[in-house]
Amino acid sequence: MATHQPQTEPPQAGGQEQTETRNSNEPEELDPASTQEQHLLTELEAARSQQAALLDELKALYRRLHIELAPERRSALIVELLDDKRTALQVLGFELADRDLSASISLSEQVSQKVHDLIADGNPLIRARAARLITRLVPPDAMIVITDALDAEQDPSAAEPMLLGIARWPNADAKASVLRWIQRPDAPQYASYSAAWALENQGVWSAESDYPLLLSRLRQSGPQQLREEGMKLLAKLGSADDLRRLVLFMLSEDPAVVRWAAAALVETPRAVDVLAQSATENEVLYQAAADSLIKHRATPEGLRRLAEIPVSDQNLRRDMLLRLGQMIDQDRLGEAVRLAQLDADTRIAILSRLVSTEEPHTARSARGVLQLAELQLDAGRPNRVIEALLSLDDTTLEPVDRDRLESMKTQSLILLNRFDEASMVSVSYAVWYQAIGRANDAEQKAKIAQQLLDRADSLLTQEQRVTLQAYLPPQGEGTPIDQQDIDDE
Repeated sequence: MATHQPQTEPPQAGGQEQTETRNSNEPEELDPASTQEQHLLTELEAARSQQAALLDELKALYRRLHIELAPERRSALIVELLDDKRTALQVLGFELADRDLSASISLSEQVSQKVHDLIADGNPLIRARAARLITRLVPPDAMIVITDALDAEQDPSAAEPMLLGIARWPNADAKASVLRWIQRPDAPQYASYSAAWALENQGVWSAESDYPLLLSRLRQSGPQQLREEGMKLLAKLGSADDLRRLVLFMLSEDPAVVRWAAAALVETPRAVDVLAQSATENEVLYQAAADSLIKHRATPEGLRRLAEIPVSDQNLRRDMLLRLGQMIDQDRLGEAVRLAQLDADTRIAILSRLVSTEEPHTARSARGVLQLAELQLDAGRPNRVIEALLSLDDTTLEPVDRDRLESMKTQSLILLNRFDEASMVSVSYAVWYQAIGRANDAEQKAKIAQQLLDRADSLLTQEQRVTLQAYLPPQGEGTPIDQQDIDDE
């Protein structure tokens, strides 16, 4: 039985399937309007590329011309560029102005006036560059111009150099603008805090109304936003918790954060001991610890504490000790040097301030001068001893201090071979014998012994004569020193 196979009907000509197949395989015809648009876009892009290349070439020519021009003719070129309506050329004008100022080339008043105009330009980039250049040109009205510009500014990028300008020229008229920017979430925080710190140093902020607003923003900012000036504000205005936060910053792995936090803690006397202890454990903090002690603890105890902090740079250590010594009340300077247990040269350097001061000496400061004189005598500088003691000529001394003065003066005059002057002060055997002990060589010792024998023989005991004669050359090896020869010396 045959099986019936149904036959497939052939597709009808012009059917839907055939039409779809043909449409999907044949290229789509482009709209003439679309083709023209693409052509114009291509030409426009080429024109833009050509224009950019021409602008780059123009800028290169301006740079070469700037180099070739004499310095006094460069200002006119800069004004021409700043006056151009093309931003790229205006920016080039600022660049060339900066280059000249860095080379110590003065710019004309016309440049300054043009920059004044551009600080109100419609482009925030140009306003920012104008503000930066004003801080370099430093015209007489720079503070007013920057303050007024900041008051009107709304763009953060342009406000940043203006705020830094206020940090340089802080004034009460900028207070509201700075506070407004600090409170804005898009504020350039570092610049805002720099301006705020400068205003704080001028005493502009109100503790009651402004400090809470400032602290609120400072506490919300991280170390990279605070930087040194923001941290200084936090240290000065903040609570114990804020100080603890700054101490934690000193443990940061970022050296810049450590440096900022340490510098900030210098601003408050509450952190003196923390910095001193931290510097004992981390030499990087030595400078901050020294600055803190100098600023807040210029006392004998402060000098002792500074002397105890270890540091590898001995020149830096000496400089810091001398700076602190300059700050200590002169009545307590002698006490401070003794307490700190410094080496002789450093003690002399610190106490030398007492000789050059124009302030009258008291009995207490005079003891510091006597200590200086004794150090100079021990160092073999009798002329410096005389210089130090002269500063006490009009000072009333305690009897024991007067005896010290006369002893050191006599010894110094003896060592300078000024025997007549020395004998007018004292012919005490003990004093002259001390001078013999300080003499440089046997010849000078013999000279001093002979002088005392000649001048005070009747006042000497037999034992003292024998002691002095032991310093004289044996008979036949030399002749006694002639009195006239000594006086001639």
